[in-house]
Amino acid sequence: QSCPTGAVAFGDRDFILEKVMKRVQDLKKTYPKATALNPEDVRGIYIVTDDPKKYHEYAAA
Repeated sequence: QSCPTGAVAFGDRDFILEKVMKRVQDLKKTYPKATALNPEDVRGIYIVTDDPKKYHEYAAA
């Protein structure tokens, strides 16, 4: 495991995408605007809990 808090994960891309989308759905219960930034386009995927425009311009590659 690379990160003790579970914030960083490595593995099969399909498995990681499945984990990301499940996490986003869980977050939407509390943060309705939660989303994954560029999950299909880049190797690094960010999960944000508000409108992506509120985050730094480089959060999405």
